[in-house]
Amino acid sequence: MESINVISDAAAVLAYKPTDAKKSINRNDVKAFVYDWFAQFTHLTAAEWFLKHFDERDMFVDFPGLPMRDHHSFKEWYETWQTFCEWEFQDIKALKVTGTAETAFMVEATFIHVGEVFDKEGAQEFTGIPPGPFSRLLKEIWRLEVDHTVKGPPFYIRHYRAELL
Repeated sequence: MESINVISDAAAVLAYKPTDAKKSINRNDVKAFVYDWFAQFTHLTAAEWFLKHFDERDMFVDFPGLPMRDHHSFKEWYETWQTFCEWEFQDIKALKVTGTAETAFMVEATFIHVGEVFDKEGAQEFTGIPPGPFSRLLKEIWRLEVDHTVKGPPFYIRHYRAELL
């Protein structure tokens, strides 16, 4: 097990103090959102759930070889992905969150992505994965901003980049 040290400096402890404990958004809220995000992929949730967390006016999503800059391109990609990969699971191995609700949060998630690409015409060309079960290591980096006007988790993803490791 890796070594874990408690904070011994009072000023460092006070850096965690919220301005309003009942309303403040902190790193644990972000971590919960990240886990929920991947769970929604696992449950084959409709694209609209994901789209409410992207501001189409300021959308930057980069998957390996596939930039998406609007809701339509994400929805088209996701629905096509679901036709070729009818189940998947992301096993998060490392999750780092920095920043604040005031300045934006940076998320770095490393996970094992498993699933199965079905042997359908065009599947390998679209997914880049041969038909059958797959396992691959991915890293994603997000920039999250807080927007208290949205229902549910109050996050907009401003920058989303995924890379194969």
